[in-house]
Amino acid sequence: MEEAVNRVAEPSKRATLCSRHFTEEDMDRSSLCKVRLREKAIPSIFPEYPANHQPGLSKRRKSPTRLHPVPQPPPKKRREPHASMSDEVVTPSLPDTIPPISLEDCSATPFPPAAPASQAQGDEDMLPVMAFEADATDETSRESRLLDLERKLERSSSVMKSQRKKIKILLQKTRRLSKKVADLEATLKHLRRKELNSSPASLSGSVVI
Repeated sequence: MEEAVNRVAEPSKRATLCSRHFTEEDMDRSSLCKVRLREKAIPSIFPEYPANHQPGLSKRRKSPTRLHPVPQPPPKKRREPHASMSDEVVTPSLPDTIPPISLEDCSATPFPPAAPASQAQGDEDMLPVMAFEADATDETSRESRLLDLERKLERSSSVMKSQRKKIKILLQKTRRLSKKVADLEATLKHLRRKELNSSPASLSGSVVI
């Protein structure tokens, strides 16, 4: 796959390829156990990018013809891009010096050609719109938080007013009770004095000579 972008291919033991980037002509289905890539197969299908970025099919290298071609089964229908999460596992037929590479995902797929200037300009124009939308979202959330705080403040102030009224009523009751207690104490003292003043006279009138 590195040949598609003019890079030197240096596959490692963990390097992987994706089968959806190759055509049916690149597949070697002569084995019943594994599906292999033909030698000098080049990836030519990139469904994530427009047609003008696809590599030309005329530059593909044809694999050498076999002396005794093996009959191949009828070609299968091409999978739709991103139709399923699991891709077909294909092992390329490489020389013995290079270990086989299992195709599980597109982690080792080289980057396709860069996007044209018009597309880059469109992306740059989208940035201010996205920033404006983010600012509008932040402003809306800030206003909602302020409204919630105002409601909480109003509830707290109303509760405080009601508590102050209750405290005022309790203080008035306490003052009235204190006044009643003071009046009762004064009455009790007056009665005691009156009783003490009247007791000696009663005693003197009852003395017999």
